[in-house]
Amino acid sequence: MARPPAISPSEKAKVVLKVLAGEVTIAEAGRSVGVSGQAVSNWRRQFIDSGSRALVGDDKRLENERERQLLEQVAELKSALGEAYVHLRAQRMISPRPPQAPRSIPGRTASRTSVLVARAG
Repeated sequence: MARPPAISPSEKAKVVLKVLAGEVTIAEAGRSVGVSGQAVSNWRRQFIDSGSRALVGDDKRLENERERQLLEQVAELKSALGEAYVHLRAQRMISPRPPQAPRSIPGRTASRTSVLVARAG
C-alpha cells in the first residue's frame, strides 16, 4: 500500500481545530484527509501541548535570552583579558625580566655560582 501524500501543517491545524470545535469526530477527520484516526489524535495532542508551552512561557525565548547573557559575559571577559594583556606587555617593556639562573642538568651537581644565584632569586 502506498503512503498517502504528506499533509501540510496548516491543513493539520484546520483538521485539529474542527475536531476541537466538535464539528467532526476524530475518525471522520481522519477519513476526510486520508489518514488514520490515530494520526489525527497525535496531531491534536501535539497541537494542545505546543499551545500549553506557549502559554506557560516561550522556552525558545528564554534560551535565546540566556544565550545573549552568556555572549555578553564572554565579550566582557575577552575585553578584560585584552586589557590585562596590554598592561602586562607595558610592564614588561618598562622593566624587563631579570636573567634566569642556569638550570642544573640532572645527574650533575650544580656549581657554586648557580646555587648562590638560585638562592638569591
